[in-house]
Amino acid sequence: MTCPRCGAEVPGGAKFCVMCGFKVEPSTDTAGIAYGTSTLTGSGLVVSLATAAIAAGIVTGIVVLAESFV
Repeated sequence: MTCPRCGAEVPGGAKFCVMCGFKVEPSTDTAGIAYGTSTLTGSGLVVSLATAAIAAGIVTGIVVLAESFV
């Protein structure tokens, strides 16, 4: 199934698009669902990893800055 808003591929059984967050009607076909695995793939996974890396860099910067005042 594809998202009607952004056209991204939406995994079967998903309630929201993993790319834009648009609420989609879940399909009744559950054959494509791999339980216990991440639904993030492609650019959605890249965005998530990049966000985590940026957050880690910000936290590290705050710690270094705080240590400079001690």
